[in-house]
Amino acid sequence: MNTKEYFDSMASKWDEVTKHDSKKIEAILDLIGIRKCSNIMDVGCGTGVLVSYLNKRVGENGKIVCVDISDKMIEIAKNKYRDCTNVSFINADVNNLNFRNYFDYIICYSVFPHFEDKKNTLLNLTNMLKKGGYLAIAHSQSRKQINQLHKSLPHPVNTHILPNINHLRLLANDKLAVVKSIDDNEKYVVVFKKI
Repeated sequence: MNTKEYFDSMASKWDEVTKHDSKKIEAILDLIGIRKCSNIMDVGCGTGVLVSYLNKRVGENGKIVCVDISDKMIEIAKNKYRDCTNVSFINADVNNLNFRNYFDYIICYSVFPHFEDKKNTLLNLTNMLKKGGYLAIAHSQSRKQINQLHKSLPHPVNTHILPNINHLRLLANDKLAVVKSIDDNEKYVVVFKKI
Protein backbone atom coordinates (compact mmCIF):
# COMPACT_ATOMS: atom_id res chain seq x y z
CA MET A 1 0.00 0.00 0.00
CA ASN A 2 1.30 3.47 -0.85
CA THR A 3 0.33 6.81 0.73
CA LYS A 4 -2.40 7.57 -1.80
CA GLU A 5 -3.94 4.13 -1.37
CA TYR A 6 -3.87 4.50 2.42
CA PHE A 7 -5.75 7.81 2.34
CA ASP A 8 -8.18 6.52 -0.31
CA SER A 9 -8.96 3.61 2.00
CA MET A 10 -9.59 5.99 4.93
CA ALA A 11 -11.66 8.61 3.09
CA SER A 12 -15.17 7.28 3.80
CA LYS A 13 -14.55 7.18 7.56
CA TRP A 14 -12.07 10.07 7.84
CA ASP A 15 -14.51 12.58 9.34
CA GLU A 16 -15.54 10.01 11.98
CA VAL A 17 -12.05 8.91 13.05
CA THR A 18 -10.23 12.25 12.97
CA LYS A 19 -11.20 15.07 15.28
CA HIS A 20 -9.91 18.62 14.94
CA ASP A 21 -10.22 21.16 17.74
CA SER A 22 -11.87 24.22 16.18
CA LYS A 23 -10.31 26.56 18.77
CA LYS A 24 -6.84 25.31 17.87
CA ILE A 25 -7.57 25.67 14.15
CA GLU A 26 -8.73 29.25 14.69
CA ALA A 27 -5.62 29.98 16.78
CA ILE A 28 -3.37 28.55 14.03
CA LEU A 29 -5.11 30.62 11.35
CA ASP A 30 -4.80 33.71 13.58
CA LEU A 31 -1.03 33.11 13.70
CA ILE A 32 -0.91 32.92 9.90
CA GLY A 33 -2.81 36.22 9.62
CA ILE A 34 -4.96 35.50 6.56
CA ARG A 35 -6.39 38.63 4.92
CA LYS A 36 -9.64 39.12 3.01
CA CYS A 37 -9.57 38.60 -0.77
CA SER A 38 -6.47 36.39 -0.61
CA ASN A 39 -5.59 33.43 -2.82
CA ILE A 40 -4.96 30.37 -0.65
CA MET A 41 -3.82 26.85 -1.39
CA ASP A 42 -4.91 24.20 1.14
CA VAL A 43 -2.41 21.38 0.57
CA GLY A 44 -3.54 17.92 1.60
CA CYS A 45 -7.04 19.23 2.16
CA GLY A 46 -8.46 15.77 2.80
CA THR A 47 -12.23 15.96 3.22
CA GLY A 48 -12.11 19.75 3.52
CA VAL A 49 -11.37 20.25 7.22
CA LEU A 50 -10.15 23.84 6.73
CA VAL A 51 -12.50 25.03 3.97
CA SER A 52 -15.17 26.69 6.12
CA TYR A 53 -12.52 28.36 8.34
CA LEU A 54 -10.60 29.66 5.33
CA ASN A 55 -13.72 30.78 3.49
CA LYS A 56 -14.80 32.87 6.45
CA ARG A 57 -11.43 34.60 6.47
CA VAL A 58 -10.92 35.30 2.75
CA GLY A 59 -14.56 36.20 2.03
CA GLU A 60 -16.39 35.77 -1.25
CA ASN A 61 -13.71 37.65 -3.21
CA GLY A 62 -10.93 35.36 -2.01
CA LYS A 63 -10.00 32.10 -3.70
CA ILE A 64 -9.26 28.75 -2.12
CA VAL A 65 -7.59 25.98 -4.09
CA CYS A 66 -7.79 22.64 -2.27
CA VAL A 67 -5.32 19.96 -3.33
CA ASP A 68 -5.12 16.32 -2.29
CA ILE A 69 -3.46 13.23 -3.71
CA SER A 70 -6.48 11.10 -2.73
CA ASP A 71 -9.30 11.23 -5.25
CA LYS A 72 -11.64 9.72 -2.63
CA MET A 73 -10.88 12.54 -0.17
CA ILE A 74 -11.35 15.17 -2.90
CA GLU A 75 -14.68 13.62 -3.90
CA ILE A 76 -16.00 13.95 -0.34
CA ALA A 77 -14.70 17.52 0.00
CA LYS A 78 -16.29 18.54 -3.32
CA ASN A 79 -19.64 17.18 -2.20
CA LYS A 80 -19.44 18.98 1.15
CA TYR A 81 -18.58 22.35 -0.42
CA ARG A 82 -20.26 22.22 -3.83
CA ASP A 83 -22.09 25.50 -3.10
CA CYS A 84 -18.87 27.45 -2.42
CA THR A 85 -18.18 29.25 -5.70
CA ASN A 86 -14.76 30.54 -4.64
CA VAL A 87 -13.40 27.07 -3.76
CA SER A 88 -11.87 24.69 -6.31
CA PHE A 89 -10.54 21.18 -5.85
CA ILE A 90 -7.59 19.52 -7.54
CA ASN A 91 -6.81 15.83 -7.25
CA ALA A 92 -3.02 15.77 -7.70
CA ASP A 93 0.35 15.47 -6.09
CA VAL A 94 1.11 19.08 -5.15
CA ASN A 95 4.62 18.64 -6.56
CA ASN A 96 3.13 18.21 -10.04
CA LEU A 97 1.25 21.54 -10.11
CA ASN A 98 2.40 24.46 -12.27
CA PHE A 99 1.28 27.53 -10.32
CA ARG A 100 4.00 30.19 -10.14
CA ASN A 101 4.00 33.27 -7.90
CA TYR A 102 0.25 32.89 -7.47
CA PHE A 103 -0.74 32.30 -3.84
CA ASP A 104 -0.76 34.74 -0.93
CA TYR A 105 -0.89 31.80 1.49
CA ILE A 106 -0.15 28.11 1.27
CA ILE A 107 -1.25 26.01 4.21
CA CYS A 108 -0.08 22.47 4.91
CA TYR A 109 -2.38 21.46 7.75
CA SER A 110 -1.87 17.93 9.06
CA VAL A 111 -0.07 16.84 5.88
CA PHE A 112 3.64 17.69 5.96
CA PRO A 113 4.89 14.34 7.36
CA HIS A 114 3.39 12.59 4.33
CA PHE A 115 5.64 14.29 1.76
CA GLU A 116 8.34 11.88 0.66
CA ASP A 117 10.86 14.54 -0.39
CA LYS A 118 10.19 17.36 2.08
CA LYS A 119 13.02 19.59 0.81
CA ASN A 120 11.79 19.41 -2.78
CA THR A 121 8.17 19.95 -1.70
CA LEU A 122 9.17 23.09 0.22
CA LEU A 123 10.94 24.39 -2.89
CA ASN A 124 7.92 23.69 -5.11
CA LEU A 125 5.55 25.36 -2.64
CA THR A 126 7.88 28.37 -2.44
CA ASN A 127 7.71 28.76 -6.22
CA MET A 128 3.90 28.85 -6.03
CA LEU A 129 3.92 31.69 -3.49
CA LYS A 130 3.93 35.36 -4.37
CA LYS A 131 6.88 37.31 -3.00
CA GLY A 132 5.88 38.29 0.50
CA GLY A 133 3.45 35.35 0.68
CA TYR A 134 3.24 32.95 3.59
CA LEU A 135 3.71 29.20 3.84
CA ALA A 136 2.38 27.54 7.00
CA ILE A 137 3.07 24.03 8.19
CA ALA A 138 0.71 23.25 11.04
CA HIS A 139 -0.80 20.55 13.22
CA SER A 140 -3.32 20.97 16.03
CA GLN A 141 -1.40 18.38 18.04
CA SER A 142 2.17 18.30 19.27
CA ARG A 143 4.97 16.91 17.12
CA LYS A 144 5.42 14.10 19.66
CA GLN A 145 1.72 13.14 19.43
CA ILE A 146 1.76 13.22 15.62
CA ASN A 147 4.87 11.06 15.39
CA GLN A 148 3.56 8.56 17.96
CA LEU A 149 0.25 8.30 16.10
CA HIS A 150 1.96 7.72 12.75
CA LYS A 151 4.20 5.00 14.21
CA SER A 152 1.05 3.10 15.24
CA LEU A 153 -0.44 3.17 11.72
CA PRO A 154 0.14 0.78 8.79
CA HIS A 155 3.00 1.09 6.32
CA PRO A 156 3.91 3.49 4.75
CA VAL A 157 2.34 6.04 7.12
CA ASN A 158 4.21 4.54 10.09
CA THR A 159 7.43 6.03 8.65
CA HIS A 160 6.00 9.53 8.08
CA ILE A 161 7.63 11.79 10.64
CA LEU A 162 7.12 15.47 11.42
CA PRO A 163 10.59 17.04 11.78
CA ASN A 164 11.51 19.35 14.60
CA ILE A 165 11.61 23.04 13.77
CA ASN A 166 15.41 23.23 13.55
CA HIS A 167 15.45 20.40 11.02
CA LEU A 168 12.61 22.06 9.10
CA ARG A 169 14.67 25.27 8.89
CA LEU A 170 17.51 23.25 7.34
CA LEU A 171 15.12 21.78 4.76
CA ALA A 172 13.83 25.21 3.76
CA ASN A 173 15.38 27.11 0.88
CA ASP A 174 16.95 30.59 1.02
CA LYS A 175 13.73 32.25 -0.18
CA LEU A 176 11.89 31.24 3.00
CA ALA A 177 12.30 33.00 6.33
CA VAL A 178 10.66 31.73 9.52
CA VAL A 179 8.47 34.46 10.97
CA LYS A 180 6.62 32.43 13.61
CA SER A 181 7.13 29.02 15.15
CA ILE A 182 5.53 26.98 17.92
CA ASP A 183 6.43 23.42 18.86
CA ASP A 184 4.78 22.74 22.20
CA ASN A 185 2.42 20.23 23.84
CA GLU A 186 -0.63 21.70 22.08
CA LYS A 187 0.35 22.35 18.48
CA TYR A 188 3.07 22.61 15.87
CA VAL A 189 3.11 25.70 13.68
CA VAL A 190 5.82 27.11 11.45
CA VAL A 191 5.04 30.15 9.32
CA PHE A 192 7.51 31.06 6.58
CA LYS A 193 7.50 34.26 4.55
CA LYS A 194 8.80 34.27 0.98
CA ILE A 195 11.51 36.90 0.74
